[in-house]
Amino acid sequence: MMPSYTVTVTNTATNCSTTTSIVVGDESAAPTPAINGTSTYCVGDTATPLTASGGNSYQWSTNDLTNQITPTTTTAATTTYTVTVTNSGNCTATTSVTVTVNALPTLSLAVDCGANPINGSGVITATASISGGNGTLEYATDGVNFQANNTFSSLINGAYTVTVRVVETGCSTTETINVSCACTAPTLTVTDPDPICQNANGNATLDLTTSVTSNTGTSPNYYTTLALANAGGAGNVPNPAAVTAGTYYVRSNNTADPTCFTVEPITVTINALPTPNINAVEPICEGESITLTATGGTAYVWSSGGGNAATATYNSLNTTTTYTVTATDANTCSATATATVTVQNCGCVTPAAPPLLIQTKPFVQVKPYQLLRLRQRQIRLLTGTMHPTEAT
Repeated sequence: MMPSYTVTVTNTATNCSTTTSIVVGDESAAPTPAINGTSTYCVGDTATPLTASGGNSYQWSTNDLTNQITPTTTTAATTTYTVTVTNSGNCTATTSVTVTVNALPTLSLAVDCGANPINGSGVITATASISGGNGTLEYATDGVNFQANNTFSSLINGAYTVTVRVVETGCSTTETINVSCACTAPTLTVTDPDPICQNANGNATLDLTTSVTSNTGTSPNYYTTLALANAGGAGNVPNPAAVTAGTYYVRSNNTADPTCFTVEPITVTINALPTPNINAVEPICEGESITLTATGGTAYVWSSGGGNAATATYNSLNTTTTYTVTATDANTCSATATATVTVQNCGCVTPAAPPLLIQTKPFVQVKPYQLLRLRQRQIRLLTGTMHPTEAT
């Protein structure tokens, strides 16, 4: 059993004291760090956090100082994230994880109605490729039944959504095209609205009607599925001027022939707000300082001059104060979190007795009088009574 010693430190000015116990032995074992999280994505996927464990503090190769970071998926890349973990004995160890973001295939579609166009002679040809040329491509018009052949024939008039998928990675791209054989379909041009951030009530909406930029056919109707749009009839979107996130379809008919029409998709993106958090803190005494750490965003702004890093230090506090951090994520959406630091009048302030860790590797016997001398030097260093010759 490792020997244990107790040292009492007394502040001679206030007669306040505190006691600490020291176990002398080998406490220098390195931490065992680990990283959990998803390591494979497609470009544009919503990434989940990488979570490090195994220590008391963390520093990532991205300079983040929390135990969680969120990888970026905006471009195809292979990135190694390394975290350095420090335990209570101030020993460190590192571990890494490699995150791969796979490229999306490119896709373009073309329609051919044949030498004798009729409703039912349509042929869609998909032309696709993958960055680097590595990967097997497959195609589907329903997102489920994929085939190696890149053509779809004997198609009746209507809109079709074609998906190309990379077999090895599962990454896919989708495009919609209209087949209008033996008829003159109206020209219908739409644009996807710019993404917005969700509001605090969770009921943000966008106006679909502003996405139609030109139309030579009938007044458009709006639908929630491609099948409903191809079927026609009254649109099933109750209020196109106020819709939530999702993909919608707008249809316009030839003014003289309602069986000849154009359908175009509109994608509405409403990004969720980040969920910032501030670490829990214990009450402090008047005149002490506190460091707060925020998570849940990619950028931070603290109240009361706390700066714009993930951590904020507030010094020499004398009153209980609530601090606010505004966290912004990769979609430029922001949300706030608060933490109240309680400042107490502690009266008789007990001097801090810094933990004494004597690391022996391998174990070395330390005599009690040696331990006492070392503790006495620490006390004189803390109280400013150490002679200069003792500092070395």
